[in-house]
Amino acid sequence: MVRFNVDRSPLRQFAIGLVGVLLILAAIEIVWVHQITLEPETDESGQLTTRGQARRRVDLIWGSAFLVTGAGLLVVSLAGLVRHESVVEGTEDGLRLRVAGPQGMVSIPWDDVIAVRSGSVAEDARLAVPVLYIDVENPDAYPPDLWGGEWEGNTMRVDAESWAIAPEEVAVRARIELDRYRRDHADRANGEDEDRAPYV
Repeated sequence: MVRFNVDRSPLRQFAIGLVGVLLILAAIEIVWVHQITLEPETDESGQLTTRGQARRRVDLIWGSAFLVTGAGLLVVSLAGLVRHESVVEGTEDGLRLRVAGPQGMVSIPWDDVIAVRSGSVAEDARLAVPVLYIDVENPDAYPPDLWGGEWEGNTMRVDAESWAIAPEEVAVRARIELDRYRRDHADRANGEDEDRAPYV
């Protein structure tokens, strides 16, 4: 049973799609329209000059790059808005995180979870990126290469920048489920001990 789940931020998905549309429009402008950019140089007969041919090749390279990148971003955005795939799920048995690729979830049983916490990481002089940390007892049981995350010793660090819910809230919910799991198993173990106790 899923206790809680976290989706990608729809606003971020929309922003990704908007960037994709802008890149596609930029590609159309660079290659065909030339309302803002300069047209390749031509001679008096309308034929491309040597300089114009060089510029045309550069325009085609940049236009193709913008078009492919923009189309990719637009597809990713639309797929994310339509499919509503969870990036994190908290279940009765453990945590499931989409870190095994776009379609792959990694399941971490509560038995293996030491702690769940949130934080932030500054990379490449960018603004700090929010992250979720999951400390586990046996990191070798999970994929070494994570999609949207990485290992720091026995700690899985997951990028939470695109999540609809802040990692602080996710960490709180995960700790509640972890505590519930530990209490249930402790009560069950105590009950089994009482059942095994000899009568006097």
